[in-house]
Amino acid sequence: MTTGYTFDGLIKMYRADSILPDTPDMRALTATHITPNVDAIMRDMLELRAETDAHFRGLLAGKAADGPHRDGGLGMGAVNYPISFCLEITRHMLALMSREPVPVHMTGLQALHNFVRAGGQVKRVWGALRGGYFQNAIQVGTYYLDVANDTVTVTKPKIEMLLLADASFNNITSFFEFARVGQIYWKARIIPNIYFPNVAPFLPAIAFDASGAMRLEARNSYMFPMNMASRFRSGRDFVMDDRETPEALAPYAAAVRRYADLDPRCHERNHPLWYDGSAREALEARFTEVTGLDEIKLMVEINRALGPDTQLTDSAKVSGDLPHMMTAEN
Repeated sequence: MTTGYTFDGLIKMYRADSILPDTPDMRALTATHITPNVDAIMRDMLELRAETDAHFRGLLAGKAADGPHRDGGLGMGAVNYPISFCLEITRHMLALMSREPVPVHMTGLQALHNFVRAGGQVKRVWGALRGGYFQNAIQVGTYYLDVANDTVTVTKPKIEMLLLADASFNNITSFFEFARVGQIYWKARIIPNIYFPNVAPFLPAIAFDASGAMRLEARNSYMFPMNMASRFRSGRDFVMDDRETPEALAPYAAAVRRYADLDPRCHERNHPLWYDGSAREALEARFTEVTGLDEIKLMVEINRALGPDTQLTDSAKVSGDLPHMMTAEN
C-alpha cells in the first residue's frame, strides 16, 4: 500500500477484497449461469492463462539483463515465473475476462458475462486458504476460482475451480489468524508489536522471516483497513493480549532492542518508530489517542504509518541467535 488514501477509500478497498457471504440470490444465480458451465469456464480460463503467461514472460524477458527485479510488482524475475506472481496474474486475468465482445468460441467466458449482467459478482478476493496460505483468488458467486494455482508450487494445475464451501477459503478476521497463517506461509515468527507504541495501532505485529529479517506488519490492502474498520480494536486485541510469555518473546525483544540501538529514529519520542522496551502504559495511551482522533487527524497518522517513516532499514536483518524458524511445508 502507498500513501494518499482517504479513510472511506481504504475501507472500500478492504470490503472489495472480502469474500461475499452466501445468499439465496447468489446461489440461484450461480446455479443458473455458472454450475452448468464449469467445464467451459475452466477451458476458457486455461486459454486466458496461456495469454497471461505470454504477456508476463514477454515483459520479463525484456528485463532479463537487469537480473532479479520488481517492476510495478512483477515478481522477482523471469527465472522464477510464475512463482510469487499470484496477485499480478489474478489482476491480469480479470482484465482479460472483462473483454467485450466475448470471442464466439469462449462459451464459459460468455456464461461469466451473463452471470454478471444478471446481478452476480465476479471479483478478486483475499483470504486464508486451508489455514496455511494467504491467497488471492476470484469469487464467482458461490465458487472459488484460482487462476494462479501454480504460483507457490509450479507443478500444480494452473487453474482450480471449486465450490467455496469445499475450498476452505475464508476471510481473515483477526491478527491472531493473520499471525497463524503468516507463520506457516512465510515460515516466519510473528509477534505483537509491543515495542513501537506510536505505530502499534496501525502496524500491530512484527514478523521475523526465515532469513532473520524483521518488518512491521501489516500494511497490505486488506489487513490495514480491516483494522481501521474495527477502529483499531483488532490491532489492540492482538497487541495487548498476554498469551505470549516474556520468556517466549525474550529473544525477539532482544533483537528489536539491538535494532533500536542502531536506528536514531527509535530515540525520538514523537517519531512513529520510537522504541519503548516496556511500553504497556505507552501502548494504552496511544490506542486511546488514536481512537479519539477526528477523521482528518487520523488520516494524517494513517498516511504517515503507511509511508517511509515506518520502513525498517537494512539493519533490520537480525543475528542468527533466534529460535529456529518454522519449516512446515505450504
